[in-house]
Amino acid sequence: MHLLIERVLKTKRLVLTILLGTALGAIYGATHCQLTYSISEEYFSKFLFVQFSQAFWGFGENIGTLKTPEIATDNPRLSAAFVGAFYTSWIGFIMGSLFGIIGLRSKKQHYRITLKAFLITMTTTALFSFIGLIPAMAFLGNAHPNWYMPDNIVHRETFFMAGSVDSAGYIGAFVGLVVASIFTIKQIRKYR
Repeated sequence: MHLLIERVLKTKRLVLTILLGTALGAIYGATHCQLTYSISEEYFSKFLFVQFSQAFWGFGENIGTLKTPEIATDNPRLSAAFVGAFYTSWIGFIMGSLFGIIGLRSKKQHYRITLKAFLITMTTTALFSFIGLIPAMAFLGNAHPNWYMPDNIVHRETFFMAGSVDSAGYIGAFVGLVVASIFTIKQIRKYR
């Protein structure tokens, strides 16, 4: 009976950690996209919203052409938050699953260690996003790298900046997951 209770508690911890990770990922993405939307509205209306409308039929209205689409929504800021939450919730799910599975080996301090791991990952992601501005600013006024940009972009510099921040954030999330996983394993060994 004791073994059954222990398994139920571990399963509960795992599920709660996955749900928390998914929610934190979504919240981070919604907030992150508010910042990148402030940098470049075109990055959303002519790129991310276009991608999203192809995946979810009926998301916004194409006010551009078939060759150069531009998606208009009733509330672009809310749409940016929704897209950000959707695009990053899967990273939060991975984060929660990884830390939850690693945390199954811990009986003590599970939630404290896991919350610190979430904080490490999200801080690293934010730091990398900020660092992503550096190459974008270095290229302003010069030739841009060979990145895809829709033909109808008017403000290429700010579009490039928003894309750099976005791409660097995904790299930061990966680095943060690795660093936080190492931290979690070390902490679990410490409190055994």
